[in-house]
Amino acid sequence: MNVAQVVSAVVVSVVMGRVMGSSVKLHPSPTTYKPHYNTLYTPKPHHAPLYSPKPTYAPLYSPKPTYTPKPTYSPPLYTPKPTYAPSYTPTPTYAPHYSPAPKYAPPHPSPKPTYSPAPAYKPHHHHDDYYYDDKPAHYDFGYGVSDNYHGTTFGHSEKRAGYRTEGQYFVDLPDGRRMVVTYYSDDTGYHPTITYEGTPTYPAHPLPYKPKLIHKTAYTPKPQAYKPRPSYKPLYSGH
Repeated sequence: MNVAQVVSAVVVSVVMGRVMGSSVKLHPSPTTYKPHYNTLYTPKPHHAPLYSPKPTYAPLYSPKPTYTPKPTYSPPLYTPKPTYAPSYTPTPTYAPHYSPAPKYAPPHPSPKPTYSPAPAYKPHHHHDDYYYDDKPAHYDFGYGVSDNYHGTTFGHSEKRAGYRTEGQYFVDLPDGRRMVVTYYSDDTGYHPTITYEGTPTYPAHPLPYKPKLIHKTAYTPKPQAYKPRPSYKPLYSGH
């Protein structure tokens, strides 16, 4: 507490004592007199707040930024575009092709046609178309076929001298024999002679298929024990 506060407290206590003393009232009594004093006023100490000056802050030193000047760009050298002198090509001129007008000669007079007389046709004899030289024929031929893959073998030969024909043909039969037919033909007719060469062989035929009998036992179902259905009784009856 400083001196000014102490002085102010003393002054206040003196003033308050005077006021309180002047306000004392005496109550006289015939027998006894008891002075009545008021209690002295004791002011509550008043504490002035301690003065705390505001702190002063030294500003932080921030140096001014240094700026790098922008680079200056020199404009590029101007190079004008090359100009090309157009090559002049004159338009070709075409001389018109002169064609003289055709000259037409007057038509010559056509000579009068001359007609020749109609030709004279000789009568045609139709029997000459079917006429041929009826002479005796003479020929001789023959051929043969042997196909081992299919097992086919046959052949034929024939010759003719005048009005007589002789020939022979053969064929292998499925039973292994060869049938040979020798024939001749004349004004009396056709005369064949049939002969067989070899012995017939017949392959053994397999027995007819007989399925094997498969005996199966008769099906006997397994007996099942009878199980009656369960009966349920209600747990609660409302009656």
